[in-house]
Amino acid sequence: MKKVLSLVAAISFAIVLISSCQKDNVSVNNTPNTVKSNSIAQKLGGLKGLKSSNLEGIYSLSSVVGHSSTDCGNACIMINGIRTHIDCQYWGSKCSLYAKINVSKVDPKDDKDPYYSAIALNVFEPTDDSIFFMPNRSFLFKSDTFDKGYIWLNIPKQKLVRDEKTNLFLYNNITFTYEQLYENR
Repeated sequence: MKKVLSLVAAISFAIVLISSCQKDNVSVNNTPNTVKSNSIAQKLGGLKGLKSSNLEGIYSLSSVVGHSSTDCGNACIMINGIRTHIDCQYWGSKCSLYAKINVSKVDPKDDKDPYYSAIALNVFEPTDDSIFFMPNRSFLFKSDTFDKGYIWLNIPKQKLVRDEKTNLFLYNNITFTYEQLYENR
């Protein structure tokens, strides 16, 4: 009886251990219909041409952008030379991000330049604070107009600051790729 209980306990422990170590942020399979992400981009309008190299337009973004201080040893970011943790920077307790942005080419005359910039459309998105520490994010943008049925809108880690004239957040070094650049952790 003790052997059976020990075996059941060991199996239960192994199942809990395996399931708790799985990443639930992103599941990517090479088949377009099964690509999934918790970071999503949707077009709202203004796109000039999805098949061309110009993907300018208005996008809504949604993602999770935070973690508990224990996940980073209370030292995930360097501010003024001091390692610290920043709590959820967005509304609610789930660190959910939602923002609408207007994406434009950095150099509209250069079709080979892969970089875009963006400006927020609302003063309170992604936060009503004066700065926002944007983590690396790859937002899945599904559309039948792409060869694979999707493309990734990639925003690298950066400190978002507000434009002095409009008071809206500015995003830099945005790229669009067929491969996910960031793990969204």
